[in-house]
Amino acid sequence: VGAAGNYTTLTAAISAYNSVCISGPVTFLLTDATYSAGETFPLIINRNTAASAVNTLTIKPAPGVNATISGTVNSNALFKVLGSYVTIDGSNNGSSSRNLTITNLGTSAARTLVLGSTSTFALINTTLKNCIVINGTPFSNAIVVSDGVAINTAGYFSNISIQNNNIQKAFYGIYCNAIAGGSGTGLTIESNDLNTSGGNAIQFAGLFIQGFDGVTVKGNRIGNFNGSDDAADKGIWLSANVK
Repeated sequence: VGAAGNYTTLTAAISAYNSVCISGPVTFLLTDATYSAGETFPLIINRNTAASAVNTLTIKPAPGVNATISGTVNSNALFKVLGSYVTIDGSNNGSSSRNLTITNLGTSAARTLVLGSTSTFALINTTLKNCIVINGTPFSNAIVVSDGVAINTAGYFSNISIQNNNIQKAFYGIYCNAIAGGSGTGLTIESNDLNTSGGNAIQFAGLFIQGFDGVTVKGNRIGNFNGSDDAADKGIWLSANVK
């Protein structure tokens, strides 16, 4: 596998993945406690033409490691996944433990994670699970499934899974927007915790979903909104063209 080796930063590991032809599954084990200084943000996983259901990429903490990825990015996302067959798994032991924290410290149009399609290619078979996701501001969205460049606008997707994450300090905790009519097929949002109180509470809505066919939403804990208009708060907002 061309991306094999030891890398001093996550930036370097992702750069290698973006630039080589992989010939099997790739796993990046996070062996350090902190990925911040020395990283170039936003971290962007681009489309690898050799990626497939066999040639996958997994990013996860090494056994016994509690890792944090943090930086300051405004008007963008800290971490962008624009390539398919990628799993970010925050557990360091193969269970449902959350041992990876991803934090954007930005305060202006700052998002933490974007799972994004491009104008040419859909995002396929991508999973985010077992992570703690904290936004720097309660006035933008923590996790966004949308176009990868024009963030929040509709994109193309198939089989996206967001499971067992703790999501804090956002306007929408999870915001999902697909182009209606079959361009967003298969979305699972399950067992996430969006129930933090106080300054890290969700501001307006736990989940926003638009344009997806084949949606499964279950087992999420949503509450303790901290917005100024309690009557407008929404736990789950199923907008147009959701099936």
